[in-house]
Amino acid sequence: MEIAERRNGAFRFLALTGAAAFAAVFAAEAYGFKLKTDPDAAGKGSARFLADQEACGNVFADVAEKTIPSVVSIYSSRDPFSKNGDEEEGFAKPGHHKQEGGRVNGLGSGVIVGPEGLILTNNHVIENARSLRVRLSDDREFDAELIAADKTMDLAVIRLKGKYGKLPALPLGDSDKLRVGEWVAAVGNPYGLSETVTTGIISAKGRKDPENPYGDFIQTDAAINPGNSGGALVNLKGELIGVNTAIVSQSGGSTGIGFAIPSNLARKVMAELVKAGATDPKASPASGTTASSPASPAAGASIARGWLGISIQTVDASLADAMNLKAHKGALVSSVLKGGPGDAAGLRRGDVILRVDDAVIADAPALLSAVAETRPGKEVDLTLMRGIKTVEVGVKVGRKSEERGDDRDTGPGDDGPGYSGPGAAAGEKLGLQVAEPDQGLRRRYHTGAGDGVVVLSVEDGSRAEAAGLKQGDFIVEAGNHAIASAEELQTAVAKARKKGKLVLRVRRGEEVFFAAVRFT
Repeated sequence: MEIAERRNGAFRFLALTGAAAFAAVFAAEAYGFKLKTDPDAAGKGSARFLADQEACGNVFADVAEKTIPSVVSIYSSRDPFSKNGDEEEGFAKPGHHKQEGGRVNGLGSGVIVGPEGLILTNNHVIENARSLRVRLSDDREFDAELIAADKTMDLAVIRLKGKYGKLPALPLGDSDKLRVGEWVAAVGNPYGLSETVTTGIISAKGRKDPENPYGDFIQTDAAINPGNSGGALVNLKGELIGVNTAIVSQSGGSTGIGFAIPSNLARKVMAELVKAGATDPKASPASGTTASSPASPAAGASIARGWLGISIQTVDASLADAMNLKAHKGALVSSVLKGGPGDAAGLRRGDVILRVDDAVIADAPALLSAVAETRPGKEVDLTLMRGIKTVEVGVKVGRKSEERGDDRDTGPGDDGPGYSGPGAAAGEKLGLQVAEPDQGLRRRYHTGAGDGVVVLSVEDGSRAEAAGLKQGDFIVEAGNHAIASAEELQTAVAKARKKGKLVLRVRRGEEVFFAAVRFT
């Protein structure tokens, strides 16, 4: 047994050594080294390989040496019942929190972006903080103030207080030039372990975050853990090409799937934040606080984002076919908030938005980003498909606020609230069971009379599952007809079978979306 364990250990060591050598070779090539072998002398070849491997290691060491002084640790103190959105499962924001006494101490990272003490970080690192403390790589610590924050883009700019001298600002690279497979390093403060450097590659570009569909994300396999939020993702030139923001994880730790906000987006938002902080009449230039809460460093300015007051979803081929849509791309309007900008402009449920001014809208996230980046109060022209007609609609963009809610990218992708109970009527042709909600169900799902039928169960492999329906969903329409009972749903299904397709309008929590069911 002992021999087997030793052999396994030796195998693991050789595998890791081989992987490290492989990585080092590619890193060296990227950095400009040309690796050579000498077939005439094995001993000479081995010596050269070791020398080349050492040179490759120096590539990452040089990047770390250049980057570490520009990355800081951020400590925040907040009320124990405040929310900052770090604790979701799945697509999680890797902040790190520890409760001590009557305060929750948060931990994150930041990047020095200006010699005047400006630090870029994630909004969720500093959100709802009562105090901010920053530790530099030379172990000096300073109090910090919030200049401005953008919750939508999850970015914030803070500034050090006191006399800190000249600071090493990290240069921003061009994230648009990144290539999949390119080597990168993540630098931050995971679990309180400051100046931690991990390496990996660009795994993908243009990823979407279900919790924050505004903008595209860089995906990397460089380890990102709790405390890394707001830290630097750098290329082999030591340039900031991303702000580490989120991970896919059920445990909260790294699984090799991390996400960073691209530097080009961060650069744009950062400029807006600095400008907002300098011009906000409610914020003190010296403290970044407001008169109403002078003790709070998190009372800086905020960015005004555009808002239309609509729920949308991406048009895919099955949805376009089921709804007889001429457009097979764009953002489908699934609901319009009464009294919102979209309602005032005459937008209708079922419209497909194809352009905002000259910007082409390929999907729902593209529309969200275009509207969010539009100044509130500005009038824009929307090009949309309404049935078989192309329509131009002018709309005055509103201001997004948490009270009214965001424009939403809905769709049958998120988990439903779930329900298990008796009294179901079968929708056999769809592969689900539904029931008319009683008072208990209405209270549970915060719904009223006339909100359709509730889905009690969905069969594995059924048409309903293929359409994205989940337990706890409410089917409110089928084939453009309101549904108030299981019998009405069955009637609509029977009629739709002859056509081979059916469009359902579904409510899931506060979201409303269309789902396409095919019978062929």
